[in-house]
Amino acid sequence: MVKFQAHRGVCGENPENTMPAFQAAVDQGYPYIELDVRVTKDLQCVVLHDSTINRTARHLDGSAVGAALPVADLTYEQLLEYDFGIGYHIKFKGTKIPLLEDVLALGRSAGTKIKIDAKYRTLRKEHKEALFSLVDQYTDVVELT
Repeated sequence: MVKFQAHRGVCGENPENTMPAFQAAVDQGYPYIELDVRVTKDLQCVVLHDSTINRTARHLDGSAVGAALPVADLTYEQLLEYDFGIGYHIKFKGTKIPLLEDVLALGRSAGTKIKIDAKYRTLRKEHKEALFSLVDQYTDVVELT
């Protein structure tokens, strides 16, 4: 039997790699959710495809983020100052960047596997350590590319 995965959540109907996209994947019955992990300056694992926030984040007023802002140079608290939904559609205004742990907990409670994209291999050593420390707590739901 073919098993489908929700790529970056259900990103055709929701902002990619956000809790609305992941909740839609659970609600639609996907057995797998594929996502991308980045690690912040304060070693928080967040879910984002790009190494910078510029493509998917907006200022809280909806305006574009100008200069390149790498996730690795920002703390999680700083990331919370941006909106990761309004750029997709106004109805997602207020969507924050998710912590990987929140998505893993959703996967565990729903019985959905979480597939982490291979980009984790390019993370710095301390970022990989933070990621694998978290993943070790969720081996029942995590799969790695």
